[in-house]
Amino acid sequence: MGGAYYRHEWATFLRASVAMVAAGFGMNGPDTLRGAWLVLRANQAWAPFPDNDPQRARDLMRRFDALVAETAGLDLEPTQAGTLELEWWRVPREHQRDADVTKDQLVGALVDLDAVGRSRG
Repeated sequence: MGGAYYRHEWATFLRASVAMVAAGFGMNGPDTLRGAWLVLRANQAWAPFPDNDPQRARDLMRRFDALVAETAGLDLEPTQAGTLELEWWRVPREHQRDADVTKDQLVGALVDLDAVGRSRG
């Protein structure tokens, strides 16, 4: 998925998202497609640098997490999950460009996201 993201090969990214959502959450076909579409659109909103749309990406990931919570029956709070997902996207991007962003901040963002992931199942 990463290579398709960086090359903006969105059809390839969508196919990978469908596979990831299907394997990761076990939702039915229509919900898997809906979830993969939300993941794609969130990544497209986040991708342009420096003129991305973090609020739109966060909202799309919140919608994805709400879908996961509803259809896969997982106990998670979609707003918190979407916020932590975007924080994980933000910190590595800033770390690449700003020496003041530390490895500890990278680890912290991943640990926080992982805690939500554990509640996802």
